[in-house]
Amino acid sequence: MKFRTTCAFLAVLSIGALMADAAKPSSTSPNANKLVADASAMAPGAAKTKQSAAMPSSTAATSSDASVVVEVAEIDDVIDAAAPNLYLVMMDLAPISPWAPHEQITTVVENSIIPGIRYLKSLHKQGKILGGGAVTGSKSIVFIIKAASNDDLNTMLLKCPFWGLARTKVLPLDNFGQRVNIEKSLLKAFQSRTQRPQPAVPSSSTAK
Repeated sequence: MKFRTTCAFLAVLSIGALMADAAKPSSTSPNANKLVADASAMAPGAAKTKQSAAMPSSTAATSSDASVVVEVAEIDDVIDAAAPNLYLVMMDLAPISPWAPHEQITTVVENSIIPGIRYLKSLHKQGKILGGGAVTGSKSIVFIIKAASNDDLNTMLLKCPFWGLARTKVLPLDNFGQRVNIEKSLLKAFQSRTQRPQPAVPSSSTAK
């Protein structure tokens, strides 16, 4: 009987201690506080605010990119304008009469036409002829050549073995940088004319 009373008393004490611990306010550890602060900082509103503060405005970025593009374009225009003169050359070989003597036809082809084509090919390898070739189905040759001057071009063409057998037409070309500068000057002149103040029209009373 005494043993049962003692066990019951101890059980009551244990239950009382457990209830007292449950009633105490729970203490939050520093790590838990940090997690709560991090969670609140990552709320949708806070995240949006941080992102907007860190990123530059799209307007500033767009204007900066546009200025860079304009500067690059201006540099390209200056480089193009300083490029050598370009010419479009069209050479039409005179047809050889089928009734011409066999020896004459052979001489023209071996001593003029074939060496002339090889000469133009050598100019292309030297980088003086930028591009071109023989027109398909005809005896015409067309190419774009660069030269320091008209005299330089004449010298190169006169050295072609079949120059005396061809009807040659030359068209000088403006490169794209030169044409841009020409258009700019024309636009500037047009704007200066349109922006001039118009003379005042005298009124009827002043005219009298």
